[in-house]
Amino acid sequence: MRERIRERVRARTRGVGDVYEIGEIVGEVVSEVTSALSEAIAEAVSAATGVWRGGTVKVEMEETVDEPVVLAVNADASNVRVQDGPPGRVRVTGYKGSRGEVRLHIEEREDKKIARIIAEAANVRVEAPLRAVGIIADSSNVRVEARSRPLDYLSVKADSSGVRAEITLARGGGVYAKLDSSAVKVYATPAEDGEYWIDVDADSSGFRAEFTGDKTYEIEEETLHSTRLVVERTTGREARVKVKVRVKADASAIRLL
Repeated sequence: MRERIRERVRARTRGVGDVYEIGEIVGEVVSEVTSALSEAIAEAVSAATGVWRGGTVKVEMEETVDEPVVLAVNADASNVRVQDGPPGRVRVTGYKGSRGEVRLHIEEREDKKIARIIAEAANVRVEAPLRAVGIIADSSNVRVEARSRPLDYLSVKADSSGVRAEITLARGGGVYAKLDSSAVKVYATPAEDGEYWIDVDADSSGFRAEFTGDKTYEIEEETLHSTRLVVERTTGREARVKVKVRVKADASAIRLL
């Protein structure tokens, strides 16, 4: 099992070309994951660190927006930090490798404003007034800090990556995670009493979610194979926050605290 996971991660990081040093966040994110996954990502990061030899290019771009946005980040071999920023603008700053790429595009769909970020072989910070956040990460590390304004949802699709999020969720909101050889940690603060949700599909991965305050987790659907699921529930009186959970996992570690 361990060798299979290691080889999968190694294969995805070979030939990246320009890769930013991402070891620090990976080490933090995978601390709760199974030892096989931890070793695999650590080895991949070690192999990647230092190969960004072609120099760096400064990145600074900005777009004006008139409302909070759905932020869609596509990170490939990159380190991305997402922060809830002031109204009126989406700003991207940082660096990219000489063969890397960073793009920002604003569009409207179904009465929602979407800010799309593409980061390839880059180390960038994204500041935006956030309505929701969607992450697609491949051999990357992403950190989301969105405490000041409640999000409708956080969506993560991660392949050989690490994601850490500290967020406030609007009532009825939740977290979706589809993971392959990845590690995700989510610290969520419910904005109000009521119902929230978690939907996890994990393969050889680690997922941890911690909702603050008085809450209970209600497992609505559970399909597990060679997986450890740890759930902490409140006891006694009815909790003010109910989190409905769907879990599908293979060779993974899932913790709901």
